Amino acid sequence: MDVIAQMDAVLNDSELLARFAASGAQADLSPLVYRYVDLVYSAALRQVRDGHGAQDVVQQVFIILLRKGRSLRPDTILPAWLLKVTALECRNYLRTQARRARRERKAAEMTFEARREQERSAMSQAGEPGWEELSPHIDAALATLSEGDREAVVMRFFMNHSYGEAAALLGASEGSVRQRVHRGLGKMREILQARGVIATEAALSTALIAHAVTSAPASVSAATVAAISHAAIAKAAVSKGVFTIMSAASPAKIVAIVVIVLMAVSLTAFLMTPGNRAGGASGGGPLVTDKPATAPASMPAAPVASAIAPAAPAAAPDPLTPAPAVPRKLFDVITARTCNARQGPRDGFDHLSFINRGDWVEYDGVEFPPADQPRLLAFCAVVACPAIYAGNDIEVHIGAPDGPKIATLTVEATEGYGDFVCQQTLTESAPGGKQDVFLVFSGGGFNLRSIKFAVVDGRKADKQIAATGYVMAKRVNEGAQALVQVRDGAWARYDCLEFPAEGVDTITLNYAVDAAHAGGVISVRLGLPTAPAICEIPIVSTGGYQSFFTRAVALKELVKGKHDVFVTFSGTNRGYFGLADLAWFKFNAKGTAAPTGPPPPPATRPIRIAPAPLPAATQPFDRF
Repeated sequence: MDVIAQMDAVLNDSELLARFAASGAQADLSPLVYRYVDLVYSAALRQVRDGHGAQDVVQQVFIILLRKGRSLRPDTILPAWLLKVTALECRNYLRTQARRARRERKAAEMTFEARREQERSAMSQAGEPGWEELSPHIDAALATLSEGDREAVVMRFFMNHSYGEAAALLGASEGSVRQRVHRGLGKMREILQARGVIATEAALSTALIAHAVTSAPASVSAATVAAISHAAIAKAAVSKGVFTIMSAASPAKIVAIVVIVLMAVSLTAFLMTPGNRAGGASGGGPLVTDKPATAPASMPAAPVASAIAPAAPAAAPDPLTPAPAVPRKLFDVITARTCNARQGPRDGFDHLSFINRGDWVEYDGVEFPPADQPRLLAFCAVVACPAIYAGNDIEVHIGAPDGPKIATLTVEATEGYGDFVCQQTLTESAPGGKQDVFLVFSGGGFNLRSIKFAVVDGRKADKQIAATGYVMAKRVNEGAQALVQVRDGAWARYDCLEFPAEGVDTITLNYAVDAAHAGGVISVRLGLPTAPAICEIPIVSTGGYQSFFTRAVALKELVKGKHDVFVTFSGTNRGYFGLADLAWFKFNAKGTAAPTGPPPPPATRPIRIAPAPLPAATQPFDRF
């Protein structure tokens, strides 16, 4: 190894990226290619399941690094970033290959199935799935993790660092890294279980360390370096060609070109003026985004709008927007439009739209647990995002747009602008007391309806829990004091509830429904929304949606310890109001509460009043 290679070996990723950002030379990118080619090749091979295809993906990934490496943030964890890009490129590769070589692919699949069956047979006695059974699902499970958990898992099992080494590289404590790894493996196991692959945490970690990264063929590194070299030469040739054409043009041609450019700029400015653009301020799509579907990789990251007009100043308060509730507490829904200040985003019908890179919004007076009582929190956002704009981040800062960052949510795709979905990530730290919260956007293309902060652990299962106090939910809406407009297949998740040491044997819940919509079932499940129900409560009419009824029901088993609790709903949707309105629930310690019957028929039952007031959401009927 020569002196330069020895120096490259001791430089960390950020130093190598800084050197490449300063020079732009592909030669300065080569050390990173040799350092991470095995990681990228292994991930590509798992997903495309073809050695030649994996080599093509590897080359494309490092060409993207050549193009975008100079714009990466200094704190970027490069291995995790490379795996994210690899997953996207593998998807693109598989799409283009779907119509080719059907006979060869069929033969390859038959060979793979034979190997997998052999591996399953060999591992059946040990009771654990083999790597051939795990590998097709590893990258999909890894992609579902939050950024912090994914980085910790990658550094521990893919880069084979010790916990101490991973902590030093991630700038966190060793205990924090251990917690992230444990949490990440747990989430990966849930995804694997949902796909029919059951593996213990020990078996999963052993398989990852042994098989996650394998050596790429010797020719891959050299071919990749040659490919990015050709890409760099082509990029330089395009730039040089533009100046050559301009220098060779006659004065008359130059004047004509200038006139055409000025006309294009004038037309663009006219089209971007409010009132001249289709859709208006309440449209679903972005005004200008930095992530178009077919934009070239070398396209400037800043939105086109910033080249025409300066950033919009913070908007004046909208007199039509209701004033936000003060204070904004944990589990309160904070409607996106009730921001106290903003730069960039504009109001849609019930959401913020026209979000671009560098925009931000401010929400004052958000209450967090006291600093001396730290809690694990989740940041939740309800977004609608077409697939072509997925992957941008919502960063949560305290005090200012460039203040301390406490969370980063990477926006995932939904089924278009009409499909608002709750997405969440754990906070990296938990500020104490009342704080001004800023959301800073790394890119646009999505709409934001509402946000909330939720406690993940530490709540007592035998204390009354507001139904609106979930961390994650599907197909429900949130009223002032209850879940409303609940649809068939809906669920709400309450994370890491603490059950008494003696266990609980009943659950008490408070709900309301009229006779026209009764007939469904409320079920309680542990761990997953598809797990066996530990309790099923028939939804019997209470006399109306304003007549709440409290009922205690026996559980099928005694429950102890800590569990994620899912409350699920099933039944026939019969209109706008949904299956039932659920106000609150609580579990009862063994022997402290007896089961009670369903509501009596309306003719013999006195009218009941609504439940005791619970902390109201900022905006009623905001979907979460």
